[in-house]
Amino acid sequence: MCWMCGASSSGPLTFADCSRDAPWRETHRTHESYVGELRADGKELPVLFRCTRGLRLECVMIDTLHAVDLGFTAHVIGNIMQLCLVGRVFGGRNMAENLVLLNEALQDWYRKNKVTSKLQGPLTLERIRSSGGWPKLKTKGAAGRHMAPFAYYLACTFLSADRRVVALCQLLCEFYRLLDSQGMFLDDATAARFPRLGQQMCGLFAQLSSESLSKGHRRWKMTPKVHMVLHLCEWQAPAAGIPKFFWTYADEDLVGSMIDVAESCHANTLAVTAMTKWMVLSF
Repeated sequence: MCWMCGASSSGPLTFADCSRDAPWRETHRTHESYVGELRADGKELPVLFRCTRGLRLECVMIDTLHAVDLGFTAHVIGNIMQLCLVGRVFGGRNMAENLVLLNEALQDWYRKNKVTSKLQGPLTLERIRSSGGWPKLKTKGAAGRHMAPFAYYLACTFLSADRRVVALCQLLCEFYRLLDSQGMFLDDATAARFPRLGQQMCGLFAQLSSESLSKGHRRWKMTPKVHMVLHLCEWQAPAAGIPKFFWTYADEDLVGSMIDVAESCHANTLAVTAMTKWMVLSF
């Protein structure tokens, strides 16, 4: 399940183990060890590695947009909101009333903090819970990233009884502050902080997930993206630099531009017209 190590979905190498002595840490792959594993199994090196000069396993990066913003962060925010709604912390008589009050609190927080990347449309139960019933906020990546401080505000204000929840939100906000505070390459202090930050953040999530599982609650779902966030903080950021310089926001914007171009073309001449318009747009 992981190209960077030998973690698996279960057993002694389970990815759910985020501790500093997790057995999967001893299986950290390099390009050379990866090639050796394939040869030992009688498998060929994937074609991209064979045909692209200079491409190594270490070049395959974890994307902050999908692993953190749309993954880890979406789970954290969804759980915080779900806990607030279930706990009726806003004083409403039922879930519907508390959801209205949660929306009002979010809009008030947007105004006070002059947030530019906002959630499109109101919060609904369907946007806070996934189809399987696990809390996870459904939103665009940038809007979710900018809602991390709001989750921290909710945790401090209404959920402070569990210090782990508050600490998790605080660490997530620190992660995003580090992304914005650095240039392409990390200074020594930030390079040393990232691994500890990832261990603390993912470790707290794993604790909350394990505790909820033991109680039969559908909260804090442990997914492979938590494992990816840990690798991003521990291994890739110190080696490759600040993650915002290899996230895929620009790629997603490019796809959006390509769709706009294609939709403006007649279906019968789309192939030629789209290429012509694309050249005009690009050059």
